[in-house]
Amino acid sequence: MHLNEKLKMIFVSEEYIGIKFQGIQLGSLDNYDIDIDPYIETLKSLIGKIPSESIKDGSGNVSMRIDHDSFIITTTGMDLSKVYQKNQFSVVTKIKNPNIYFYGKSFPSSESPMHGLIYKHYEDIQLIIHTHPPNLEKLILSNHFNIAEHNYPYGTWELGKIVVNLMKNNYKVIIKNHGIVVGGKYPEDVLNIWCNFI
Repeated sequence: MHLNEKLKMIFVSEEYIGIKFQGIQLGSLDNYDIDIDPYIETLKSLIGKIPSESIKDGSGNVSMRIDHDSFIITTTGMDLSKVYQKNQFSVVTKIKNPNIYFYGKSFPSSESPMHGLIYKHYEDIQLIIHTHPPNLEKLILSNHFNIAEHNYPYGTWELGKIVVNLMKNNYKVIIKNHGIVVGGKYPEDVLNIWCNFI
């Protein structure tokens, strides 16, 4: 995968209204049977290195694969510039439309369906960054990309499936009127792709 490969772009035209899935809480993070502290520290370190200009009002979400079915992700409504504590993360163990099964104090990110579908389809993706750059329109004009013909609602399985499809040749997608999604195997890989995006 080369950083100069074409960007893929899809359209979203909708204001944020919260999660759209049915969240099924299985317990607190302390009830989860795997030590998630190393995952949290990796994600906190990654978040701290994301360029500030790529985070509009701190919005977005970051996740990391735990195993084939499970991943850890920032919670819904989280300000990425203020991620300090364990309870700002949730562990998603299963996605089955319209349900998200999770451990944690708060609901996982509204984009959990998209993250889960990406992990299911791309075994080599271990981390995902999704933010809402304030200069998104400028990024679109300055890069080459493929364009989908329809608008897709955020936080849905429909959007997740479109992103999965557009990630076939590389792991970076622009969602017009929304943000950017980048996936990769190692934190430094994801960050390097991200920095080249911005």
